[in-house]
Amino acid sequence: MRQIRLTGSSAAPLVLLISALAANAAELSPEQAKRFDTNGDDFVDSEKATVYARHLYDQHNILADYDKNLNGQIDPDELVAINRDLTNIDREPVSAEVRLRAAEHVLIPLMAAPASIEAEVSENVSRAYLREKRVDLGIDTEKPGSDITSGAAITMANDLNGHQNVVSIEAAVGYLFRKNLPYPGDYNPGDLALTAVSFGPYIEANGDVNSAESRVAAGFIGQAELLGGVFDLQRYSIAQYYQTDFKGESSVYGAVFTWQPYVLDWGLGSIRSAGPLDVTWGLSFQGDYRYVADPGGTGLKADDDYGWLGAVISTKIWPFPDTLDSRLFAEFEYSYFYDTLSGSDASLFQGGVGLNLDDNGDATLNVEYTNGRDYKTETEKNSIKTALKVKF
Repeated sequence: MRQIRLTGSSAAPLVLLISALAANAAELSPEQAKRFDTNGDDFVDSEKATVYARHLYDQHNILADYDKNLNGQIDPDELVAINRDLTNIDREPVSAEVRLRAAEHVLIPLMAAPASIEAEVSENVSRAYLREKRVDLGIDTEKPGSDITSGAAITMANDLNGHQNVVSIEAAVGYLFRKNLPYPGDYNPGDLALTAVSFGPYIEANGDVNSAESRVAAGFIGQAELLGGVFDLQRYSIAQYYQTDFKGESSVYGAVFTWQPYVLDWGLGSIRSAGPLDVTWGLSFQGDYRYVADPGGTGLKADDDYGWLGAVISTKIWPFPDTLDSRLFAEFEYSYFYDTLSGSDASLFQGGVGLNLDDNGDATLNVEYTNGRDYKTETEKNSIKTALKVKF
């Protein structure tokens, strides 16, 4: 691949390459050159130059305003910001094409770039994630709507049945390698396109400290994101795991499959304004198979297997977001799972209020009520807890 070194005083070598890609290219300032040198290696290769050319020929400045990761296209999460801005402003959008594509949640391509510039940009990203649940690993917190997901929690709970205070942990940590895929240049509304895949190791922990009725699962998770079709976006993930407890006594093997649909107009997976409230909700369908080699101190049965199928629905509400600066929120979650092998079921309700301790919602203080049966540990819960949650 051809590479050209950037200097602090001149971007002329880059201009020569851009000129070869597209006619009438304007010269970059040193500041612009530094911006498009995304990996900081002081070189602009042909791929980076192609991205710059797309920005140059964007007649409506959409890429300049919203292409935050500089991959030369508007990704689904960046489209959330476009829709939010179109909703909140009183003026007409910049063009009928942009208005149509934003309304239909379609990736915005080259925006009148010359045909000689090929749409062949991909991006490899790797990063660590810390969340409350495995299902939220891989949802990028650097994009709009990042405060939808919850952070890993250390809690002090009062068991309303046992009348005792216990410390518990709810956390999932993973390191995922993600590849954003190029999409067809002739993409039309409703077309189904694979936009990203990711893979990496993870660990998930749930339960009371020093308790055998707890869960630690470790394994690998793979994900795929699809744009279009019936839904705006779909996320599929499959994770295999080895499970034990905080005391290391049990031994369980399993795999879990998750499907999460997103519909931006409904607020499913994105924040929507509804009068004095900002609202979002989430939905996931899961299948979880596990085989118990050794139950340890849990209530599981030795040499037995389980085939749980179920769904989780959640909502998050910010009252008076402008007045309160989106600091105060309420959230609720209900899950129902059915074991296809034994015929038993488990439902769990969680609800409470929280306070964002920082502007991004990466640290929160929560008070929550939990009631029901947790299928993961097969324990009955009825407690009020105070939680400090942190995510990245």
